[in-house]
Order: sequence, then C-alpha cells, then structure tokens
Amino acid sequence: MSVGGSARVRRERAVLDMGVSGVTAEALDLLAIQGSVQPVDWAGNGLPFGSHLLASGRFFTPVEVLAGADICVLGHKTATDLFGGDGPLDQSIWVNRSRCTVVGVLAELEATDPSQRGAVPADQHRHHNPVRRRAVRDPHSTGV
Repeated sequence: MSVGGSARVRRERAVLDMGVSGVTAEALDLLAIQGSVQPVDWAGNGLPFGSHLLASGRFFTPVEVLAGADICVLGHKTATDLFGGDGPLDQSIWVNRSRCTVVGVLAELEATDPSQRGAVPADQHRHHNPVRRRAVRDPHSTGV
C-alpha cells in the first residue's frame, strides 16, 4: 500500500515541488521483485534485491512505519538537487511543514524514473497530509 500526493520539499534555500509517496517497509523489496527498475549499469545476475536499490543509508523498518516516524528516503536526483555534494544522511529536510530526517538515498535507477520522488512512512504521510491522502493500488507504481 502507498499513499501519495504533492509536497513542497525544502532544505535551506533549495525548494522542490514534487510528488511524495507514503509507503510501507516492504516497498523497496516489492519494487525490486517487480523488476521494473534497476540501478543504472546494473551488472548483477537476475533481479536486484531491495538493498541494491539504495545508494546509501537504509529503508524504513516496520516499527518506523507504524509509528509514523519523521524520516524519509530520497530519490537520487532529489538528494542531488537538495544537497549538491553534501551527504544527506542524518540531515533534516522539510516536507510541507514537517521536518524529517533523511535515512536513505535511492541509487540512480533506470527503466522508470523514481529518482524524482521521495518517500516517508505511510502513517507519517497521512498524519501530515490528511486532506490529500488517497490509497493507491497501482501494480506499476514504484512507491517511492
């Protein structure tokens, strides 16, 4: 399951208007299983595991999703646009009017382009975006 909407994402003076998805802890593994994306220049055999889709950091835990933790995982391009050459892990950004800590960054992916997306635990997204929430059941959605 995922919920989605648009958001203004900000770090210092860098501001992006973009789509943000609230996802479950399994979203990264499901994305890998679907086989719709892979890291750019993927040289591995077969489908990548969910962890191969991360450039740095980690994804959400089930406990963090249930708690609606104020954390996020950024797409590769989003991290570059917001942080330039600075390391985004453990840094704070603002998603709409809510602060969240970056815990992971997706690898640069090919086939579809989720690198322009960001993700927060589904419960945190619903808490901070109650008017815009909607359940999304799209088998082709990246969720992030």
